[in-house]
Amino acid sequence: MLQNLDDQVRDCMQRARDCAERANGVVDPKERAEWLMLQARYVELVRRIAEAKRAREQDEQATRQAGRRSPTCFQSRQTSLNGPSDIAV
Repeated sequence: MLQNLDDQVRDCMQRARDCAERANGVVDPKERAEWLMLQARYVELVRRIAEAKRAREQDEQATRQAGRRSPTCFQSRQTSLNGPSDIAV
């Protein structure tokens, strides 16, 4: 999954570069602005993908760490019942 995110980041960065090149190659100010807007959207998408990747890595790390320790509330308690008199009815 994380490799897929890296591929997505590379793809978006390439598309952002392509948009910048296109913007530099046009004369019409409106068209140039549209290419630059599209470039900005790809850059924002890269930022969001990077945030998602960091969050997923932190979640995975927390899950691994949680598996290493066993909180006392989850530890089984051993109780002994000596017979019917120990059971409250």
